[in-house]
Amino acid sequence: MPRIAFTTLRNMPTLCRLLTATCLSLLLLPPAAAMTVLSVQLSDVTCQITRPSGVEAVSCVTLASDSIHELVGIASSLLPGETAEVNGFIDYQYSDDGLPLSGAGFFFQLNATGTSALHVDHEAGALYAGSSNCTGSTACLHSSAVTLGGNTGFPPLVLGFNDVPDQLSGRIAVSGSMSVAANAATPESRDIFIGWTAIRVSGVTPIPEPETYALMLAGLGAMGFVAKRRKAAN
Repeated sequence: MPRIAFTTLRNMPTLCRLLTATCLSLLLLPPAAAMTVLSVQLSDVTCQITRPSGVEAVSCVTLASDSIHELVGIASSLLPGETAEVNGFIDYQYSDDGLPLSGAGFFFQLNATGTSALHVDHEAGALYAGSSNCTGSTACLHSSAVTLGGNTGFPPLVLGFNDVPDQLSGRIAVSGSMSVAANAATPESRDIFIGWTAIRVSGVTPIPEPETYALMLAGLGAMGFVAKRRKAAN
């Protein structure tokens, strides 16, 4: 920083010194990351197994959980003729500042094969709801398959991706099931679950260019010079 800036700073009134010091400190700060918030949780989850003798409610267990995904359901071995079901809701809350993303933006995967994607250049979030569904000896699908708007599989529920602040919330009903044929030779050991995966991308808060701060400092310097001359005149 040029020496003249600090020389001028010593000669300014208290208010001018404070304002100038603030400008000088902001010059040293990097751009601040904005906050895109996507809070998701499973709620009102029920688990049951239908046996030849009737329907039995069983305890739901957390099969996986971290900051970006959650799976809840039944880890059980089903006998021939039995069906397991997991039902619940995905509750979400989303907010952003509508800021642009840095660089080339971001792509959300829209189908299971990855051949379709949505490009976003502003803050956004994507919620992939998931469940397991199998019949007989067919392996359960362990993925973030989505059932939204009548479409099984992808796409995800995409939130935001515009240039205005967003405040969104909602609830998605999800279910997972597995049945073992009555004539099956062996039991089936599978995880029957519902769950979600969430992705969010944040923009960067723009800060004034150094030229803008230079103009501010010049103006404050002029204020300090005028105040000094007035003091000397008095």
